[in-house]
Amino acid sequence: MAAMPYPVGTTTNDAGHLEIGGCDVIELAREFGTPAYLFATAEMRNRARAYQRAFAAHTAHFEVLYASKALPVTAAYRLFAEEGLSVDVASGGELTMALTAGFDPAKIYMHGNNKTDVELVLASRSGVGHLILDSFDEIDRCERVLQDDQDVLVRVTPGIKPSTHSFIQTGQLDSKFGFGLEDGTAAKAIERVLASDRLNLVGLHFHIGSQIFEIEPFRLAVEALGELRRLAAADRGVREPQGPGGQGCLRREREDPDRARPFPGRHRRRHHVHDRHGQGNPRGPHLRRG
Repeated sequence: MAAMPYPVGTTTNDAGHLEIGGCDVIELAREFGTPAYLFATAEMRNRARAYQRAFAAHTAHFEVLYASKALPVTAAYRLFAEEGLSVDVASGGELTMALTAGFDPAKIYMHGNNKTDVELVLASRSGVGHLILDSFDEIDRCERVLQDDQDVLVRVTPGIKPSTHSFIQTGQLDSKFGFGLEDGTAAKAIERVLASDRLNLVGLHFHIGSQIFEIEPFRLAVEALGELRRLAAADRGVREPQGPGGQGCLRREREDPDRARPFPGRHRRRHHVHDRHGQGNPRGPHLRRG
């Protein structure tokens, strides 16, 4: 069983049945019917802790986010909230579930390239820590509908195409997500937000795709964001780089388990996007895991 992408502890019991999390899957099928989705909560907690340990070995300034589109159910939100993770959501429904499950609103990041005015207001009134801005239209609408100041991140498309399926690449220049780096729209978006009386720019966000097993694309994306930082005025630097989402998980037999180990445990090189005072990023990296 060790070579299969099953939760740790999965085995075949004396009856010859597959057993996950101490539960006989044949008995589960009899009780609940099929098809059925099984979630090994001990494994989920272990994965969350592994990412936090991997970062903690390098820095005290980090934040691990649960990319909740991977499993937007209240029980999963509650589990990861209990483990101390932050969370990103991409709809009013996901936001409501995260709040219901007990997430501190300050640890919620609101994503989505098609947020409605209602969702923007809901996020603001709920005290969501960060809105991630994807378009100039969204910037305009935030200024129009929000009644309180709001911390935001600008989503940058860094022009990086990782080795993954084209359907799940999101960082290339023709992506529908975020502001392009090469065409100058990211720099314009930063200046636009810096000029806002309602929006408080606290950093940049990038996401280049899913099922990525190589570190190099993430390194290149971080370096690209560093270049964008230098395009802004010296006293207007961002202080929070957020990424990388999309680290791959094992899905097939005989895949190398080392490929899915948390990236922070696989390399020691550190990258900083400096803050406006020239100091290293005070919050450290954010990792979205989904």
